[in-house]
Amino acid sequence: ANPSALTHHAGAVLWLVTMRLQFALPRGTLRERARHRLMGKAAMVAVALLTAGVVRVHMLNLHAYEDYRAMFPEDVPANTPALMRALITATLSVQGYFVLTAFLTWRAGAVKEVMCHRTWAIRHLCAGLWVALQRFSLPLTNMTLRIVLGRDLDGLEKAYIFYLAGVGAFIATVVGGELYLRLCATPSVLRIASGVAGAGKSAGARRHHD
Repeated sequence: ANPSALTHHAGAVLWLVTMRLQFALPRGTLRERARHRLMGKAAMVAVALLTAGVVRVHMLNLHAYEDYRAMFPEDVPANTPALMRALITATLSVQGYFVLTAFLTWRAGAVKEVMCHRTWAIRHLCAGLWVALQRFSLPLTNMTLRIVLGRDLDGLEKAYIFYLAGVGAFIATVVGGELYLRLCATPSVLRIASGVAGAGKSAGARRHHD
């Protein structure tokens, strides 16, 4: 098995488990809050593993496009088309946003900005759940296009659909998360803080007051 894939998949499993527990378990007592902090550290390890896997995939050119090229050598060109290169590069930007939201979640928690912490945690969750939405929508998209076009899709078309479905799923989950924060979340979560700077100012004001 490829070490990059193993690292990435191990991080994905750990991330799913820790994020599920973080949102599901209570945090009312000191012991529960200590557990929450411990699970948060485990989630950061998961983010590091996921990111390391993604970086190695890019460094070693182990993209999904190469899998489609191996499966459909007659359809998928050896020279990667410009649009496909742009879509592959976009996956790094997606991972960057995933890491950024993880950092901002941790930073807000570190300075005891609870509402900001919860807000960024929801954003971070949405920044990772796009993968599940992509995998779910992919076969439906392929089936729909086969019906509409009246023919089977070739390998290159399937590769484009894979990446475009990823971009669409990422946009959907991020926008969905923002709509939830503004329209559906409880009043405490609806306090959208202005990132780390806002958290730092509040913490600094409290220290000055003390």
